[in-house]
Amino acid sequence: MLSTRVFRPTMMAGVVYARELGSLQPMQPIGGVEELTVGIDEQKITQSNTESSGGGNRAVVYRINEMTLAAKLQDLNPVNLARSLRARHEEIAASTVTDEEAVARAGGLTRLEHLNPSTVVVRNADTSTAIAAAGNFEVRPEGLFWFDDSTALAAARTAFETANPGQDFPGLDIEVDYAHSGYDLLEVLAAATPILEMVFSGVNEAQEDAPSVVDFWRVQLSATQGLNLISAGTFATLDIEGEVLRDPTKTGAGISKYMRKQMLTPA
Repeated sequence: MLSTRVFRPTMMAGVVYARELGSLQPMQPIGGVEELTVGIDEQKITQSNTESSGGGNRAVVYRINEMTLAAKLQDLNPVNLARSLRARHEEIAASTVTDEEAVARAGGLTRLEHLNPSTVVVRNADTSTAIAAAGNFEVRPEGLFWFDDSTALAAARTAFETANPGQDFPGLDIEVDYAHSGYDLLEVLAAATPILEMVFSGVNEAQEDAPSVVDFWRVQLSATQGLNLISAGTFATLDIEGEVLRDPTKTGAGISKYMRKQMLTPA
């Protein structure tokens, strides 16, 4: 019998696949995974022995409270981020923008609506006069950064203070035309908690790369407990965790409604 094989040192590597439960999406790899662990929280319920001295228990029941799946992801791609941040994910196509309204202030950033602007044209909103980039601002992926000594803003400040003595200059109203490239948009905490179907396809490096496949029928993800935006000296990872839930569609004697593991034993 295959089950008589005792020697089985284990060091696994492999690929994790996932898709939203009940969808027509393909079962796609989620990227590199540094750690993948299953946790089981068990409750012990005892019935005390009161028929004789000395104590002890006359019966015990072990009840599973929950089964969890935790992973440390290497790829912070839009799909992984959306699932772990409960975000609405939208793919924004490359396009052009005309007359986007904004305010320019010296020494600061004017944030534009879209990422990575190019062919930027800036105008004074009141006069429609074009404002050249040279000597005024720098185009950055996040928007327009205005120089402390911007000539256009200095002139606007002087005009405002002359007309409104004693008042602080609120900034210059501008209109911006630009093109932008395509990008992914995540609106965080704007989507329902995802329930995933997941598969781990692994090989045991300590045993001739023997294959092993684990199916998780229903995994409800919790929101990630932390998102590493700056990670000096090391690659960022994304920690996710979810509860493995019962799948009522799995029926039959001896059939698990939670997960199953298939493992090949080398000869």
